[in-house]
Amino acid sequence: LKRAVREEYHSYMVPENVLWDNIRNDKEKLTENLSRAINEIAKENKELDGVVNRIDFIDFTKSRENRILLEQLFSLFDKYNLSNRCLEGDAMGDAYEHILMRFAPEKAKEGEVYTPREVVRLMVNILDPSPEESVYDPACGSGGMLIEAYEHVKRKIGEDSANRVGLYGEERSPTTYALSKMNTILHGISESHLEVGDSLLYPKFKTATGLKKFDLVLANPPWAQKGYGEDTLKQAEFKDRYSYGFV
Repeated sequence: LKRAVREEYHSYMVPENVLWDNIRNDKEKLTENLSRAINEIAKENKELDGVVNRIDFIDFTKSRENRILLEQLFSLFDKYNLSNRCLEGDAMGDAYEHILMRFAPEKAKEGEVYTPREVVRLMVNILDPSPEESVYDPACGSGGMLIEAYEHVKRKIGEDSANRVGLYGEERSPTTYALSKMNTILHGISESHLEVGDSLLYPKFKTATGLKKFDLVLANPPWAQKGYGEDTLKQAEFKDRYSYGFV
């Protein structure tokens, strides 16, 4: 395996046979080549497994309309150099958040995936996280609150200090988890602790003595989520948390 590019281009291992140029030179098999590429990249980069390879290009392009759309998107991306050395600041992360805001389904716009950046920034400014503190979002959606906590410290003190903030998030939906993981990656966050899990019933972050504790908690829970009645919560792993809410 050859490291296809240096850090000035990107920070992940890309097998030489799935480089962009190799895919571009065989457009007749675009769908198959893209599917192979994301699977091989996920295989070589554990942090990308379950993130980039969640989409099935072969299934997506069964309709002629979607195949044409994929070809158009490929041609569009082919016009630009999106390597690290050609982008300023947080361009990729900002672009990704713009896509989430503009094209997410209606439920996301209502707060289940995407919380408006202005609201997130206000919440983070109130808490004012600092290096060495841990920040937890029990319903992290697309990860915006954790990312803003990181950016807050980065603006105030610097990137090295921001990398010392412990970022923890849980998301029940595997698809939405993939959005949050990709969001942190595109914002250049080197380390985050994101898990697919149900923080109300079976939380992922635990210690030998019980639930893990955090310095700060930020959340915009999906308030309309069904399936969390009293009978269900009484079956939760840490059901004593809800004792004051039971009649």
